[in-house]
Amino acid sequence: MNFRKLSRVSSLILSLLCARWAMADVTSSSNPALVGQLVTLSVAIESPDVTAVPTGTVTFTDTGQSLGTVPVQNSMAEFTTQFSTTGDHAIVAEYSGDANFQPVNSPEFLEHVTADDVFTVSVSPSVVNQAPGESSAVKVTLFSNGGTANSAHLACEDLPPGTACSFESDALVPSEQGNSTTVTVTSKAARSAAIRTEIPRPIYAIFLIPFLFRKRRCGLVLVCALAIISLIGCGDALKITDAGTPSGAYTIHVVGNDGVITQKASIQLNVR
Repeated sequence: MNFRKLSRVSSLILSLLCARWAMADVTSSSNPALVGQLVTLSVAIESPDVTAVPTGTVTFTDTGQSLGTVPVQNSMAEFTTQFSTTGDHAIVAEYSGDANFQPVNSPEFLEHVTADDVFTVSVSPSVVNQAPGESSAVKVTLFSNGGTANSAHLACEDLPPGTACSFESDALVPSEQGNSTTVTVTSKAARSAAIRTEIPRPIYAIFLIPFLFRKRRCGLVLVCALAIISLIGCGDALKITDAGTPSGAYTIHVVGNDGVITQKASIQLNVR
């Protein structure tokens, strides 16, 4: 038996079993986008082990061709580019891995690029991390290829429970350079209230029955019993009155409508 070879195989299996894997999902600031429009591609390197922070680099590719490589910072990698050809572009983020995490590729993300006479909606950042009760500001920009001049009304769709959004201006006229406003995304914290608990009156009436027959001894017992019940049974209890925004990952859509065309951009909201 080749013990050296067996040892190598065992070490490989052990390293694979103990390795920590990160997950990467690509988001886009604008999908669809116009030809020549700046688009920011983002990827969140999510760590299953909160004690380790992913480092390394991410290479963004378009149908197998490298667009560029950027470092991972605060578990995020962002790359801004523009597309010169129309159609669907298959974007993949290739994470290099580091001393703690294995290399991994993201699922394929389709970025649609058009030269049609339409406007597009862009958001920055496209990934928002916040705790319940916090707010985040997101820049919303409307682009056009020069042919769209109608004002577009803005709104939010697919908001998770307890989450609200408010626009600095809910109507914009798209332009080639881009016209912008700000939307504030707020998640609600859980609320609780003190609820007073009381003993129902019929319970007190039950203790009065013996007192009708034996005044002295039962009277003393009655007083003690009522005192104990008052101490134990009455008081304030915390009760959740509003669950707020549950923890989780959500996709919010910023929607623009100019009366003819409806366009959307996605915000990934991570509530911690």
